[in-house]
Amino acid sequence: MESARRVGVVAAFAVSSLIVLSGSAPAADSFLESDDFQEGEAIHSVFLVEDDYRLMVESLTRNDTSFDWGWVLTPGFQDAGPPPEDTRPKALRWIPKRRTQKIEQEPRELAFDLKTFHTVFIPPVENFAGIMKPDLLAEIRDSFIEGTKMFGLEVAQSREGADLELGLATLDQMREVANVPVYNITIKPFLLIELQLVDVKTGQKLILLRNRKHGQTVGDAALNFADDFVKFLR
Repeated sequence: MESARRVGVVAAFAVSSLIVLSGSAPAADSFLESDDFQEGEAIHSVFLVEDDYRLMVESLTRNDTSFDWGWVLTPGFQDAGPPPEDTRPKALRWIPKRRTQKIEQEPRELAFDLKTFHTVFIPPVENFAGIMKPDLLAEIRDSFIEGTKMFGLEVAQSREGADLELGLATLDQMREVANVPVYNITIKPFLLIELQLVDVKTGQKLILLRNRKHGQTVGDAALNFADDFVKFLR
């Protein structure tokens, strides 16, 4: 089962890489409208939900750091609610619709500053990526604990009284290096993580991310993700 899934992931990665290089892939408005979501080829809706996915745009970028899908709270943002149903013929739905609200793909200014908060609660990582040893899940969490310390945040032992909550879920993983000889591509181990940062006192979500990150090991991939998280929010 694991080897079959790995082959599928590697093949999809190789094909998507060629599409990106050819410049022929149409950009989706949001993850909710993407092929991954619509065709059910990727696990979703087990941690983040559809209301999150409709906000998340492809290649969210800031400070030379990019995530596969994401959204971050910016000044003046107002949630316009779910988009109207797409009544166009199915054959035309690949053409991006005009957005009913502007979601910034490359935000410069954020509506919050982590350095104005004092404490963050990081619950145990939720796992939907197959078998993962408790020590590895703890290692993933520890990577983000170290990341939040870069903003001077103290890790709280419970949600009560914390200023922020940083939730994490693993959705997919590849433990070993994979080679695709026909494309001459080597793919390092990876981890697919969903993340949400919430202002506990107001309930306002501050950042939503869904991103696959590679590394020498799965634990290393988590550390690389946490490092990108810090760079993006600085």
